[in-house]
Amino acid sequence: MCITWLWADVSILAHIELGNIHLNVKFVLRKMNFTFGLVVSMIVNRLRELRESKMNDSDTPELWTQEGIAKHLGVTRQTIISMEKGTYNPSLALAFKLANLFGVKIEDIFEYRGEKNES
Repeated sequence: MCITWLWADVSILAHIELGNIHLNVKFVLRKMNFTFGLVVSMIVNRLRELRESKMNDSDTPELWTQEGIAKHLGVTRQTIISMEKGTYNPSLALAFKLANLFGVKIEDIFEYRGEKNES
């Protein structure tokens, strides 16, 4: 999200003489610009898909449950659940641990999706 405020104050000092009357006047011109932008970006993952595939193909499916993966990685089951839902993005270290556990590259689990003009 991008919010930009720009305040511009311009002061004009004037001395006005009207016969015997002398006035010092200060005019303040104020301009405000406001810009609001929203950048939509997110990290999506294939964690649930990969975990369920490993559970189906494994002789020891209990190792590939949310609880089994959590124990192996030293995190809580809720962390795994939150990652699968996409409400939590892991640290880089945890992302590497997950990739090593599944025998894949980080990019095979996580994908960054931002605006089209972002890289």
